[in-house]
Amino acid sequence: MGVKFRRQVPIDRYIVDFLSMEIKLVIEADGSQHGNKSKNNNDNIRDNFLK
Repeated sequence: MGVKFRRQVPIDRYIVDFLSMEIKLVIEADGSQHGNKSKNNNDNIRDNFLK
């Protein structure tokens, strides 16, 4: 479809896995590092910031 993505892009204090500026889309590929409760809370904080 011709959409270009960049990998490991810093946005403020976060680094997102994939970013397409054309369509304003951020993709996070969660792995085992997101498995505990404190990390999940941090994920929610990060998600709200990126929105």
